[in-house]
Amino acid sequence: MHIEQASWDTKFYGYQVGKITIEDQFTESDLALLREKSKAYKVVYVFSSSPVSLLEPFIKDVKVMFEKHLSEPLIPESDLVEFNSAIHSYDQLEAIALKTGVFSRFKLDKNFNQGEYEKLYSEWIKKSVQKIIADHIFIKLIENRIVGFISMRYTGQNMAEIELVAVADEYRGKGLARKFINHCDAFTLQSGRSTITVPTQEFNEPAMNLYLKTGFNIKNKTYTYHIWNL
Repeated sequence: MHIEQASWDTKFYGYQVGKITIEDQFTESDLALLREKSKAYKVVYVFSSSPVSLLEPFIKDVKVMFEKHLSEPLIPESDLVEFNSAIHSYDQLEAIALKTGVFSRFKLDKNFNQGEYEKLYSEWIKKSVQKIIADHIFIKLIENRIVGFISMRYTGQNMAEIELVAVADEYRGKGLARKFINHCDAFTLQSGRSTITVPTQEFNEPAMNLYLKTGFNIKNKTYTYHIWNL
């Protein structure tokens, strides 16, 4: 059993973070060994493609990866525009982004009590705007105010991935998230790609329902557990 340092997280959060992927055949002795080896870290992320009953008390996230294959020609939504930091408000974009992760394991796990969630999502949107981790950020403006956005990136010759989808509270339930998805579908096809994916948390029922209603199918699930040494 080898726990690898999660180097990005360790540097970003300022304390030792480890990570390990395990198989479903996980025994009591495996758990004891994991607890012993995890003592070199403040927290260890444990990933598995299936539920691990012995780790159930430590579960913090079930990441669901959705996938959709596109074929029919689509027209981009005319009222959505690409975010431009020269003319659009970065503060408005960041404020909405910070509300997208209410089901994030970094938000739900109260042992992350040093502002990790806010730091992570602020960094995420900053790097998205800089086009380091996103190729497009599309926004909806109403009276010059950003009321929603979607970010996406191209992950291969034939694939794209939606990263974040966010809508301001007062504009939810008005079909805006569906428009964002249709827009990304159209851009995916225009780029010569025909498959689009999107991850979310299984606990996030609104997002789960949205993706199922917009033609996505579940591709896989990843179970994430946090082993803390506090």
